Amino acid sequence: MKIISKTTDGLYRIFNIFGLKIRVFNFGRVRKAHYWVRHENWKLIEANAHYSRKTGVPLDLENPVTFSEKVLWLWKYYYTRLPLFYKLYNKETFKQWMIEKSMGEYVPRLLGAWNNPRDIDWDGLPDKFVLKLAKGSFGKQVMLVHDKSKLNRKRALRKISRWAYYGEKNRIIAEELLSENDDGDLKDYKFFCIDGKPRFIIAYARGKELAGVFDKKRKCYDTNWSPLPYLVSMGITPQRGNIPRPKHLDKMLDLAGKLAVEFPFVRVDLYLVGDHVYVGELTFIPFGGKMIVSSPEYNKKLGDMLKLPEKLPPLKNVCIKTLTLRA
Repeated sequence: MKIISKTTDGLYRIFNIFGLKIRVFNFGRVRKAHYWVRHENWKLIEANAHYSRKTGVPLDLENPVTFSEKVLWLWKYYYTRLPLFYKLYNKETFKQWMIEKSMGEYVPRLLGAWNNPRDIDWDGLPDKFVLKLAKGSFGKQVMLVHDKSKLNRKRALRKISRWAYYGEKNRIIAEELLSENDDGDLKDYKFFCIDGKPRFIIAYARGKELAGVFDKKRKCYDTNWSPLPYLVSMGITPQRGNIPRPKHLDKMLDLAGKLAVEFPFVRVDLYLVGDHVYVGELTFIPFGGKMIVSSPEYNKKLGDMLKLPEKLPPLKNVCIKTLTLRA
């Protein structure tokens, strides 16, 4: 017979000592429960501080007017209260959603998904592939593999094991590597859609070794591919270089519009490989909320286009910091 045993019941730990049951608060559970249901959005506070530091003007989310303010308002009062948002924010479940909408042909093929990096089936992967976190941002948790035979697996495993998104470990996915040529170049077209319609496009040209978007050429265009005098980025970032009009721009605009029709604002990230259009992801919170329009004038004009919906009631069991919804 056990003299001392320990069990857990909800927020309590129960100790059985010589048949006497003693209940003690499980403070770890209490803290965890508070963590998942709290409504204070620290990422939103970080975004507000970043905007004020870069522009010298504080954000007003109670009476939003500019595009920057309205996008963060949507984050605080709409998207983090919309269950579908959490499905689309996750890159793995986003692919499933696209398949459910009979649009699976537009997403890069999923090659595998694992909870632990040590479980990655290296031998089962093709010569070229991409590894990334199912939830992440800025392209920081991305590994492009152009030749598996040259990959140092031990080094790659150490790097992947350090990946985390706001301290949370999550699933690792592998998908097919997209490239326009043998050099691994790929242009990234980001369609900013307001009220279900593409309004402007930011194009990036990145090279073989660069997974992120803060590199090489970057330019903002309207839907006719005429240059615009502003850029949306994490700071007051200058435009650089010119990027040719994609040959299937009309097809890309049509696809972006179909994906955006359900949302007041969303950024649709597209790639063009040959004649085929691929959807990278739907982004509801550009640059993790740290989004700045380089021109105050256009920040106001874009804000006028965006009509805000009614606030949604808060969800339960939500961790806003890691943008995770638990049943």
